Amino acid sequence: RLWPVAAGGFDDLTTRLNEQVEAGRADDERVANLTNLSSRIAEKRTNDLIARMEAIKRTADDQARKLLRCRRLVAVLDGRYRAHGAAPLSESEKSLGSKLSHLASSGAPATLPGRVEKAARAVRVAVEQREAIKASSTSTAEYSLDEAALANARQALERQATALSAMAEVLRKAERDFGVYKKNNSYK
Repeated sequence: RLWPVAAGGFDDLTTRLNEQVEAGRADDERVANLTNLSSRIAEKRTNDLIARMEAIKRTADDQARKLLRCRRLVAVLDGRYRAHGAAPLSESEKSLGSKLSHLASSGAPATLPGRVEKAARAVRVAVEQREAIKASSTSTAEYSLDEAALANARQALERQATALSAMAEVLRKAERDFGVYKKNNSYK
């Protein structure tokens, strides 16, 4: 309706100007309505996403607490089992333990417990190797130091030092992540 037309005088130009002003107001009103609608949609989506993220976080925290409790119970039972000098673990018990460890590490590999578990796993392997060496020795009353034993001890110490440095790195990253999280969530 605003395309060029031939004007036949001042009255036609005034009519044309009024039509242009009216069309401009209608366009401005339409843009304002669309802007308002888009901001309401964005706000609703943001609120929905925040609600979903909080629900997911609560669920993940609840599952992590349940898994931690289960792991603690398993550790207590394992400690009681070994304290009484029971037979070694059966294959099904070992399989269950490895599945539980895998479930714990796959559930949250990027979180602090996942990182610490990964670093602590290396330490546990070294401790288990030492216990196996002690159990396989025939004479417990007398220990002789040979080069192979010293080399094994050095390797175990190096692995422990590596694991400790990895744990320190994990803690440093966790502190950094917490700082970023705290900074990003300071507006709430």
